[in-house]
Amino acid sequence: MDHIYSFLAPIAIGLVVIEVIMAIVFKKRVITFADSVINLGTGMFNQCVNMLILFLVLVSYGYLYDNFNTVTWEKGFLYYFILLLFIDFLFYWYHRFNHEINFLWAAHSPHHSSEEFNYTVGARASITQRLFSFTFFWPLCFIGFEPMDIYMMTGIHLMIGFTHHTRLIPKLGPFIEYIFNTPSHHRVHHGTNARYLDKNYAEVFIIWDRMFGTFQEELDEDPVRYGILRHPMSNSMITINFHFWAMLAKDFIETKSWWNKIRLWFMPLGWRPDDVSYRSKVKPIEYGTPRAFITTAHKNSKFYIIIQVAICLVLMYATISAKFNIPSFYKVVFSFVLLYALESWKYLLDNTKKYFTHVTLSTICMCLCFLKIGEFQNVITPRVATYICIILIINLISLYGLNFLKKNNKAIA
Repeated sequence: MDHIYSFLAPIAIGLVVIEVIMAIVFKKRVITFADSVINLGTGMFNQCVNMLILFLVLVSYGYLYDNFNTVTWEKGFLYYFILLLFIDFLFYWYHRFNHEINFLWAAHSPHHSSEEFNYTVGARASITQRLFSFTFFWPLCFIGFEPMDIYMMTGIHLMIGFTHHTRLIPKLGPFIEYIFNTPSHHRVHHGTNARYLDKNYAEVFIIWDRMFGTFQEELDEDPVRYGILRHPMSNSMITINFHFWAMLAKDFIETKSWWNKIRLWFMPLGWRPDDVSYRSKVKPIEYGTPRAFITTAHKNSKFYIIIQVAICLVLMYATISAKFNIPSFYKVVFSFVLLYALESWKYLLDNTKKYFTHVTLSTICMCLCFLKIGEFQNVITPRVATYICIILIINLISLYGLNFLKKNNKAIA
């Protein structure tokens, strides 16, 4: 059985490509290289995490549906529309809690940590958020919605939200803007401006924000400044995903009170015990403030990274798609290899001495993965797997020259 994300991932990549082309054609500087690479890498590994979520959905949703369902629906347009409506309502509150409770913000903040706003940011999904989000839809099992329908519709719901992450689409007229969430409304949600903080939580229907007092229109006189108030300051996908978890863990260790250790995770965002080390308070960041994090990388590393992105996408798709008929054990192994390959990019983007060792090891590991995939004789044959390995090796050899170009660096802003 192929899960919904193996169908949605190619659509998302297609939208990214279209946005890049439009940005080039219309000369709009809305995409930066380093940030987009990290966004896509984070999204790739998140798709592998979704395989685990599928298992949890089948187990937990199936149990609740089989034992506590009280309603019978006739499937049709109305069934799926009401399911989407309920999902969007529950998502509004889940999303709002993400911005109001410490541990939920720890899971959600990686998505907001980019200082850009484009379709690659839509792919910048936290790998820990999925572990909590699916539980908010448990009530749907009690009122007759089948587990796989819930899982499918939450995937479609997420895809609708993905389309909002762009600066190239202007406001869409008063009727659409009043009822539906749009790119304009979601730009507000990603803003660090005082006016825009903690607004527009809805995914599909902006009416929830209008009803519950969290709506804010995008204003021409107050351009959006994107990001979060305390940036992780890293290209590491592990750091990006766990930087706020690490802050909470430090407070957990430092506080002497067991009561504080317990409630720390569930208190309003920003709450800290009195007996922990000082940390400066955050404040809104207005438009015009310089970016918090600028990456310096080898100017000749772009081609290598672009090839890596393309091949990692193939490995990700092979890992999550049922078409490849890969056993679960190897899916887990391939997921960790993919994470290592993605994490190795930070050494290039940060221009550190360790990059050569890590990109070499990750290339070897990826070659072994593709050779193993070729053994299953499905979409990727042994011959195709060999060709991919040759491309990986040639790409690595082309990187060797960077050892002699250390003086020719530039900032990739």
